[in-house]
Amino acid sequence: MEFSELVRDLGQRLGLPELEAGDDHSCTVWFDRRIEVVVSSNEASRRVSLLSVIGDMTDVPEEALSRALQGNMQGAGTGGAALSIDDLNQLWLSQTMPLTSLSFETFWTVLERFANHADFWLEHHRGETPPESELPRFAVRA
Repeated sequence: MEFSELVRDLGQRLGLPELEAGDDHSCTVWFDRRIEVVVSSNEASRRVSLLSVIGDMTDVPEEALSRALQGNMQGAGTGGAALSIDDLNQLWLSQTMPLTSLSFETFWTVLERFANHADFWLEHHRGETPPESELPRFAVRA
């Protein structure tokens, strides 16, 4: 699948027929007016990436950083995506996948899961963590 086709199909699914990638091979979509997801393509590696900024990590309690690291463990709390901090101290959720063998339905499933995990981490970062019964299980058990 070509990235332009993926963006076109995404626009159709979201009811945004004018959605298209910019010159930087990316587009931005919003879910629930608060979850921003950047969809971008690396033409050289033929991969598509999903990126969502979770928030500023300056002056956050140590347990918040610890929880993010626990969530990263084998992708258990991120749905296979990764949490990382950039040089501006922003916490990001990101995921990449090969574009060459990707169907739109597979992409849509990954995007939905990604947006749901971004939503969880946004709530957690803002201190609005859902009840314990709704938290993803991060621990690896033997």
